[in-house]
Amino acid sequence: QIREAAALFALAEEAAQEEDGEEMLRRSGEALELFRRAGDKAGEQDALRLTCTAHRLKGSPEKALEQATSELTRFREAGDKRGQGCMQLAVAEVYLAKYRSDDAAQSLAEALECFRGLDDKKMEVAALLVLARA
Repeated sequence: QIREAAALFALAEEAAQEEDGEEMLRRSGEALELFRRAGDKAGEQDALRLTCTAHRLKGSPEKALEQATSELTRFREAGDKRGQGCMQLAVAEVYLAKYRSDDAAQSLAEALECFRGLDDKKMEVAALLVLARA
């Protein structure tokens, strides 16, 4: 199940490179479901972030922001720092798309704090790459 979810996640990332929001949303949603069934929290968080990106690429930044903030609340209540960081990163990407660079920088600062606290270098680099665009 995790192998299939990872393959779907990779296909969603390819769709992102091609800016195909519809395909990205479909693949990331499928990956999300499989990661959830398998209990893979990191996979779930990454797939959620891609799902938010897909909504943004499809021209629905409000839906992306709504999903990211809803999931952010859920991760905060659970005390899940990586989940919080991933959703702050998703929020920041929406803010950047809406030309709200100050809000994006604030969300990125919170994401970086989460990732640095966990010593998650991969996600820290992802946040720094987004910050470079802010």
